[in-house]
Amino acid sequence: MSPEVSALIGLGTEQTKAGLAAAPITKFQGPMIEPIVGPDPATLSALGYYQNIAGGGATPGILDAFNKLQLPLIQQQAMQAGLGHSGALLDAVAMGQAQALMPALQLQSQAAGAEASIGSYLQSITQAQASAPYMDFLRQQGITEELLSGATGLIPSTIGQKGVQNVQNAGLWGWLLGGMLGPGK
Repeated sequence: MSPEVSALIGLGTEQTKAGLAAAPITKFQGPMIEPIVGPDPATLSALGYYQNIAGGGATPGILDAFNKLQLPLIQQQAMQAGLGHSGALLDAVAMGQAQALMPALQLQSQAAGAEASIGSYLQSITQAQASAPYMDFLRQQGITEELLSGATGLIPSTIGQKGVQNVQNAGLWGWLLGGMLGPGK
């Protein structure tokens, strides 16, 4: 074997040996489960707020302000028009309440939606941080498998199995060793 080929094989052997010493295959024999992060508190708060709105929890404050500020004006105008005891007063009150409630509920809904979006974003950041060790584990496992595959010529999952292989082109090693040995040598 030429000194160049021997040096190349020695370098590959030493690098494989050092790599397997740093990340032995036994390190990957136990389970490694990726942690899953639950929803962010901001998302839960926004969902609670949506439930509160849906249950009518936001309306008492708005209706209280309407009853103190706008209802007396509507009642006064209806009395002046002579409609104080008719259904028109009730219709005017209902329209006034709707005009007071809808914009406030829309703003509150938009705020809760924005809070939920922020919570979702924060949850994705927390999940990425929690998954980082798992992703590094998978990276190291891949490196170790590549080192074993290169050193043994086997894929780790095939150890203990028998197979027959016909090699037409052996790549760099075949070229280096085949050129040295030549056909039929």
